[in-house]
Amino acid sequence: MDPRTDFAWEWQHVTTDTLIRMGQGVLHSIVVNTTGNAGWVEVFDGGDRIAVIASDFSQPRTLIYDLEYHVNLAVIVVGVWDLTVDYK
Repeated sequence: MDPRTDFAWEWQHVTTDTLIRMGQGVLHSIVVNTTGNAGWVEVFDGGDRIAVIASDFSQPRTLIYDLEYHVNLAVIVVGVWDLTVDYK
């Protein structure tokens, strides 16, 4: 069995700084539902930044990552963002 494909993804709606999950897993995708005029989003595995989103999207967008994380999965939001994070 491959846990990245054999089980359904969990998801969490994010608009502020959020600890998504403790422990290891896989960040599948981040859906940018809406965003304000400025700001960025940083994704962390423990103290290590593993992704940055910095843009003003005019329409929803799905960003696929499929990145393993080992300590925890956390999202830091600067500005006004409405996100959906898919993970295991």
